[in-house]
Amino acid sequence: WAPDSKRLVYQTPVNHHSELFTIDAGGGQPQRITFDQVFAADPSWSPDGNRLAFTSGKNGPMQIDVMRLDGTERRTLTDRGQNRLPVWSPDGGRLLFNSDREGADALFVMNADGSLQHRLDDGHSPGDEGAWWPGGRTVVFESDRDGNTEIYRMRLLREPDGAVRLTQNVAADDWPGWSPDGKWIAFESNRDGKPNI
Repeated sequence: WAPDSKRLVYQTPVNHHSELFTIDAGGGQPQRITFDQVFAADPSWSPDGNRLAFTSGKNGPMQIDVMRLDGTERRTLTDRGQNRLPVWSPDGGRLLFNSDREGADALFVMNADGSLQHRLDDGHSPGDEGAWWPGGRTVVFESDRDGNTEIYRMRLLREPDGAVRLTQNVAADDWPGWSPDGKWIAFESNRDGKPNI
């Protein structure tokens, strides 16, 4: 969703690859906004509604690109390893993303202009998906660091014990997301034998 809830951005197959489109929330004609003819996915709308961050395979390995909604001012922000799943911070100043640049998937944070890229976690692989707390100082993420996929929390200014485990179940818990007020975390789990929220 766009921050004003008036439009959606989505990825869809086009000639055996993925491209990004926008559409008005009430329907209408979709507008194609990438023409990479390779791979464009994982779109994330900036809080001000003016830019998209997304995963791009345009130049080979998957990288994080940012552009305006009309496709202009496109920039590639990453250049090492495979990078994907960008998520804007609530203030629009930073991006959380997944990268394998150090040999295994881990969460990284960078400024919105691509500067100051650094690994967020405490040396353990946190898995794929992370989400910002609405206040911007904390993220939740999925990790199999203890042998099973669980949900963890980590402050950007690291806690003495690093990540704090929030779930503990033999089922896989993944894809966490915060409620708008920051009081609840929704996540997917197969505790009943099939994926549920």
